[in-house]
Amino acid sequence: AGEGHKEESGSWGKQQLLFTSILQNEDMDLNDRIGFACRFLPDDFLVEYLEGLKIKAIREGNLRGCMLTGLNRDGVKLFQAYVDRTGDIQTSALVLSHVVPARFRHPAAELWLQSYRELLDRWGLWHTRAVLDIAHNAELGTNPPQVFARCSFCNQCLSMRTAGSNQFISQTRFTSRTRVHAKEKISGCPQCNKPLPNCSVCHLSLSCSVQSMNQVTSTGQWKEGGNKFADWFTWCNTCHHGGHSAHILAWFAQHRCCPVSECQCACDEL
Repeated sequence: AGEGHKEESGSWGKQQLLFTSILQNEDMDLNDRIGFACRFLPDDFLVEYLEGLKIKAIREGNLRGCMLTGLNRDGVKLFQAYVDRTGDIQTSALVLSHVVPARFRHPAAELWLQSYRELLDRWGLWHTRAVLDIAHNAELGTNPPQVFARCSFCNQCLSMRTAGSNQFISQTRFTSRTRVHAKEKISGCPQCNKPLPNCSVCHLSLSCSVQSMNQVTSTGQWKEGGNKFADWFTWCNTCHHGGHSAHILAWFAQHRCCPVSECQCACDEL
């Protein structure tokens, strides 16, 4: 029995030396080393080995260590080391946005996400920023509006939800062969009843529908697939002049300054 125990002990000692040479081989991918350890190491050695790998991955900011830390507070420590080493906040912000603040709050992770949003704004990637915010809000189960149009007289939000049965609300229907399109419009402030401003280009109320040749048939009916963005308000944050989005975009395709007479604001360059 004693000799058998010595032979078994000696066999394990040789295996341990062989395993150590494999498990400590830095040229071997971390995933492969973890898989090898799970396959061949006894439980007590496995736990100790994986804990050592996790500590090393956090210290070095090795993103492959996420399989050991998970997306938790230890994972944030790993991403902190990764950001310190590479300056890549994009990867850290996008990965951790799935769990922060949906599952737990962490100031560093929230700062990375906000910094990434501001970076997209500086690069002019507003569509990408909007897609990011929509996806992030879906993770949180909320989708709050981010832009409000307010009355210049009473400073109240111009919202259909607060309009009720106000006299400035109208419904316009455009019929087609396939369906009926119903559009509710506000031509004045639901709170103070002041009329909305006019478009700086067409001089019509901002509540008016913007029709273009590719949207309207010869009989005056709206085609399907019209660009709804054309009806939106848009304005300059410097001179505060604006109008229908389609008209403003068309104006600045050929002009540099504001469409309002005697206003020299270079709105398109701001």
